[in-house]
Amino acid sequence: MRRPFVMLRVAVALFVVALQLTGFAGPLEPALAAPGESCFTVSDGNDTLYRYNYDGPSYETIGPVGVPRIEAISWDPVNSILYAMDAGQLGTLNQSTGAFTAIGADSGLDMDGLGLDPFTGVLYGAVRRADGQSGAGGVYDDLATVSITTGAVTIIGPIAGAVDDEGDILFDVDDLAFDPTTGALWGVANAGGEDTLITINKSTGAVIQSVGEFGPLDVEGLSWNDIGGLRGTTGGGAQLWDINPITATSSNPINLSPGSDFESLGCYRVAGPLSNTITGTVFLDADVNASFGAGDTGTSGHTINLYRDVNGDGALTNADDVTFDGLLTAADILDTATSNGSGFYRFDVGASGAFIVEVVPATLPAGSRLTTVGQRAVDFGTSYGLTDPDNDFGYTIPAVTLDKTTSTPLIDSGDTAVYSYALENTGTEPFPVANVTVSDNACAPVTGPTSGDTNTNNVLDPGETWIYGCSTSLTQDTTNTATATVEPVVGPDLVPTDMEFVDVRPTIVVTKTPGVASLNEPGGTVTFTVDVENTSLESVDLTALTDTDFGNLFVATNTTCATTTILAGATYSCSFDGTLTGDASGPDHSNTATATAEDDEGNSVNDDDDAIVAFTDVVPTVTVLKTPGVASIAEPGGTVTFTIDIENTSVEPVDLTTLTDTDYGNLFTATNSTCATTTIGIGATYTCTFDGMVSGDASGPDHSNTASATVEDNEGNSANANDGATVSFTDVLPTIGVTKTANPTTVPAGGGDVTFTVRVDNTSVEAVTLTSLSDSVYGNVADALNPALTGTTCSLPQAIGIGGFYQCTFNATVSGPPGGSELDVVTATANDNELNSAVDTDDATVNFAAGTIGDFVWLDLDGDGVQDGGTEVGVGGVDVELFLDVDSSGTVTVGDVSLGTNTTDGSGAYDFVGLASADYVVVPDTGGALAVYNLTGGTDPTAVSLGVDEDFNGADFGYQPTGSIGDFVWLDLDGDGVQDGGVEAGISGVTVDLYLDVDGSGTVSAGDTLIGTETTDGTGAYDFTDLVPDDYVVTVTDTGAVIPPSNLTGGTDPDAVTLAAGEDFNGADFGYQPTGSIGDFVWMDL
Repeated sequence: MRRPFVMLRVAVALFVVALQLTGFAGPLEPALAAPGESCFTVSDGNDTLYRYNYDGPSYETIGPVGVPRIEAISWDPVNSILYAMDAGQLGTLNQSTGAFTAIGADSGLDMDGLGLDPFTGVLYGAVRRADGQSGAGGVYDDLATVSITTGAVTIIGPIAGAVDDEGDILFDVDDLAFDPTTGALWGVANAGGEDTLITINKSTGAVIQSVGEFGPLDVEGLSWNDIGGLRGTTGGGAQLWDINPITATSSNPINLSPGSDFESLGCYRVAGPLSNTITGTVFLDADVNASFGAGDTGTSGHTINLYRDVNGDGALTNADDVTFDGLLTAADILDTATSNGSGFYRFDVGASGAFIVEVVPATLPAGSRLTTVGQRAVDFGTSYGLTDPDNDFGYTIPAVTLDKTTSTPLIDSGDTAVYSYALENTGTEPFPVANVTVSDNACAPVTGPTSGDTNTNNVLDPGETWIYGCSTSLTQDTTNTATATVEPVVGPDLVPTDMEFVDVRPTIVVTKTPGVASLNEPGGTVTFTVDVENTSLESVDLTALTDTDFGNLFVATNTTCATTTILAGATYSCSFDGTLTGDASGPDHSNTATATAEDDEGNSVNDDDDAIVAFTDVVPTVTVLKTPGVASIAEPGGTVTFTIDIENTSVEPVDLTTLTDTDYGNLFTATNSTCATTTIGIGATYTCTFDGMVSGDASGPDHSNTASATVEDNEGNSANANDGATVSFTDVLPTIGVTKTANPTTVPAGGGDVTFTVRVDNTSVEAVTLTSLSDSVYGNVADALNPALTGTTCSLPQAIGIGGFYQCTFNATVSGPPGGSELDVVTATANDNELNSAVDTDDATVNFAAGTIGDFVWLDLDGDGVQDGGTEVGVGGVDVELFLDVDSSGTVTVGDVSLGTNTTDGSGAYDFVGLASADYVVVPDTGGALAVYNLTGGTDPTAVSLGVDEDFNGADFGYQPTGSIGDFVWLDLDGDGVQDGGVEAGISGVTVDLYLDVDGSGTVSAGDTLIGTETTDGTGAYDFTDLVPDDYVVTVTDTGAVIPPSNLTGGTDPDAVTLAAGEDFNGADFGYQPTGSIGDFVWMDL
């Protein structure tokens, strides 16, 4: 029947607070008693505890407190405890006898006021610093907290700022009281002026507001009832008053007798304790559905704040200020809680009415976004003893990273740049493919994902990395930005970006021009002009300018060429002088200028151009000198050797075409002639000899004969000369040149086929015959049966004409230590027609690659893909096969070449050595030792792009051992729980289920996952295989009802199993003892 009245009083209390916040100071009705309300007070005059009961009996003497200095008491509405302070000693008062019981040690302070915060359970006190102060030089009392378990006092700060209606400063605080409807702290201030009602900031001690004077009353005790009624007791007047919290005016005095000097007050309801509870969970919202359910995880360490919802609108605004400063600040927080290991939090509040709980976002993991509201409204109305659960706060952590790379960091202008984009989900929220896009501001379209969706569910799951790609043609240096747009369930899109730079090589065009088109043979000085045009889209630096004939043009004769910067599209011109030599018959003089330029990234580019200068024909000239070998010969004569010197006085070489003698005719065919057609160089003399029979007489005349020579230049112009001279022949020995090359020049250290090419050039003046080809390593390379060779095209003998050559190849398998090389020398021998020998040699070097691929195969017991220390040891005896990835597909395909198998050692290590730079695929043998393992570390197969002499140690393979759970279902005929031989046979056809024990309860419960179902075979056996380490539950379902009526006597159902890595658990047995019956009839056998 009094409920409407209670609700009315709550409404009045909330209206009071609203008026306080808005500054309304109008009169209010007196504070009515709460149903069942009583107020404790201690008479300082006779140290006795009294109680005034508004429902009667009105005034009771409880009993003496037993200590002399109690001036402060406070009621705990949650635990129904009456706290008291005997000067500096905290204690409790027995509500039946009044006896004081001390808590902890005496603080040594003088405590004149106590107030317990009903929302936090924290006990506050006013510490008296000096009595009866006035003026400006006083010392303020301090606000402090008092431990309700030890009595220890912690000073917060001075209760400064109180003034009475006349503006006098008030230093002393006689009592404290908490408003249970708002959590605000109130007090009574005096000393230096009139007793005044004040509000206090409980965080600092500072006075928030001086409400007003109590009038002439000496108010020294203060207390609120639970529905917002404010009471006070007087020291001198021995009365209990109702106090208006808006104006501080007092009304409805109640005389308190016996007793005097009532300096403390604590009001409560007999029906207590009065409290309500608020609970909830802070959780990681795995499915982002804003509801705490299966798969979600409660998380610890998050702060939840409790506020009073003063106006009951369910939202936090300045209207919910309980510190009377007009603003909602941290000082208005009633209490805080921290979520535990399960994410659970709880508030126990000693008040009814409306509240708001708020999770502090800063205490959530970085990057978190709330999937639920961040504030929850709770309204208990006027009730107590209630619990409002499920005030949950869910959050998700959407996070992605974007890594953009290019496989073409340096390209030529117009070539294609290739980009790759790796989008990794580093958070906790999955993103459907429709919510994920990747774009590039300079490349389109970006395609993908081409890989990374490991479970092929079209969802970018946490931990997955999706790969995208794009390619485009570039003509200039380009830095472009990739942008991923990922749409989470809550909040703005995730928009990571990454940039990549592609360098485009510069281009130049070189034009070389001669100053004249032709020169008289044999040549002269010509001025050349070189133009270098920068056809790039950026400036370049000219770093080198060389010529095939004139070398460095920066230091050439009369050069104007120098290093310089050429702007984009500009042309740099310079000139130099060069001396040319040549012949009118050709070839024309041709020389090439090459320019080298660099851009600002240091990329170099070359271009060249040639210039041609012709030579004008000049008629040849020649002289002949003939000399006898002896001045005289005894008659009748004999053979005389004549020498002929033919000097070319032309500006170019000439060919000797005829040589005749007036006596001996054609000297090319004369006796013992050494004369023949030949080419005579510029300024050179050709000498030859022949034998002529001279006969004559001493009396003379002397023998005289004339030799005539005819020469032609290369243009066909002829010249003649004659003289009496002889020319002798000298024999010239043959010469040859040998060149040897190897292809390839680098092979794997394990061996590779190499083709050696041998070329023999005849540099003699006559033909030669090649008679021998021998190699320092492989012997006779012309022997087709040579076992050191894998093939040869060489054969002997071989005739080589003047200026000709013979070329052949032979093949051999070359192997050696990684990083080493093989040098072998070929020797050629050739003879001319006089059997003069010529010998020459050349060598070739084959290098052995030093690249390696390898690392470890290990037991990844925890399945995290990382080889940890301790028990995660290597697996020995595993065969690992290496393939040459011919098509660079990253997998073993048709056409890929197996390079061999390597078996891991005792530590699980393996290593393929002596490998050349190429693409490879590494494949472990998952049979044998790995047959019962799951790959958890690395990829199978593993693709490796090996650099030159690279030591690649990243081809790791981690395997987690799989286990099994099983055994038998049998007829336990004797019921002893043990399967005996003979008739205790297994039961076939029984279905058995295996569950993943998600909550570790040892039973099948909600949230546990069914792994599979097995049916027992003819022996009653069953087995669940390929199981990872975890907690499981085995239960017999017998869906076919094949087990006869029986009792379970062997094993337990369900059977909880904690399976270790690789464990073969065979203890999940189930024995059943069949049950029967005995009976028939008892009858009248008439």
